[in-house]
Amino acid sequence: MPVLLTELLVAVAFACLLLLACHHLRSQRLRSQKPVAIVTKFADVVAHLSAQESDIRQILLSRAIPNARLIRAFGVTNTFVTDDPDVHRAFTREARTILASAIPNDADWHSFAQLASAMVERYISESLDQSSSDFTMFVRIVTFRIMAVSLFKVEPELLQHHDVDFVTKGINELWALSMTTSTFPPGLLDGINARLKIWLPQYPNPIDFILPTYETMWRLIATSIALLHKDALTRQTLADFRQNPLRRQFAAYPPQGASVESIIKEVMRLHPPTRGLFRAIQVPTLPLLPPPLSRLFTCTVVRAAEIGYLQRDQSIWGPDADVFEPMRHHPKRCTELQQKSMLGFGFGSLKCVASNWAPHAAGVIVAVILERVNDDIQIVEGPMIGAREGWDGWGVIFRGCQKYDEES
Repeated sequence: MPVLLTELLVAVAFACLLLLACHHLRSQRLRSQKPVAIVTKFADVVAHLSAQESDIRQILLSRAIPNARLIRAFGVTNTFVTDDPDVHRAFTREARTILASAIPNDADWHSFAQLASAMVERYISESLDQSSSDFTMFVRIVTFRIMAVSLFKVEPELLQHHDVDFVTKGINELWALSMTTSTFPPGLLDGINARLKIWLPQYPNPIDFILPTYETMWRLIATSIALLHKDALTRQTLADFRQNPLRRQFAAYPPQGASVESIIKEVMRLHPPTRGLFRAIQVPTLPLLPPPLSRLFTCTVVRAAEIGYLQRDQSIWGPDADVFEPMRHHPKRCTELQQKSMLGFGFGSLKCVASNWAPHAAGVIVAVILERVNDDIQIVEGPMIGAREGWDGWGVIFRGCQKYDEES
């Protein structure tokens, strides 16, 4: 009997070692496949994003794991990189306070438009000795200044051109490097943080709020300008909105053409600032085991809901899904499925708190910039519309500048 017991124990031990070896090998293979799958179909995307909605800590963790690269690149400490519900509540509460203080009443959109116009004018005046500017530099600096002054009450004179260019260009560089295994340029993050702490001394880690407010906004502005600057009908709609930038005007459809709201929606549909929503999930490494045992052998992997694909899916948007057509968002045309498929601001309990504010703000900024096109500035097109990168060939020519007058 002791011999049989010994053999049984040896067999069990061997089986356990075999299971652990299989678990380790499959775990290694799964970890090398990030993301494991690109989720593109609407039903799968919803299932993927809503799987852990009932457990706030778990859903925060599922977002924080893929975002760990932001800690490495930027030293972020906000809700995007932690599973702590208290951090999440504090961050979202502060974000709502910031937005409410920027536009306390609908009429304050007039002040926001005036600020945006002043920041565009300032950039042009700073370029009096230049005939042109890099397109992304123009959009980055103008957008950052508007966000910093309107949301964080930064004194405009503190936002010197070379400092804002350093910060915004550096954020782009660090973001791109965070997607790789490359090392970061020494001193770059320190230089960014040194400037941000001068501008936003009220925050112990200002980049926690700068990244989510500025980083996607400048790309939405850039893409909107690229798509709209030659469209006369759309520019007239935006010009009317510039004169009356209130919520009602934002949503109103003119006698001809689309509303500003639908225009910005269509820009975001074709070029979502957030192309993928990443979530970490637990995958069984030994799925053939019965459930109680299989849950003991799991591996954390990352899956991505591909928003860029979903918002161009012809089964949802029709055969012209790749065509820029703002009127598709008209309430009489836009289906319930299409409305639910617009996920550029996220999903469920983790949806961006600025999902209503940001499109309106973008519409105002785009309107302000485009009102200067032809008279004061000219947009030079490149071969393709970029994202954070890929804007080669794009530029801005300043018509009233000395060098432009001499070269003309």
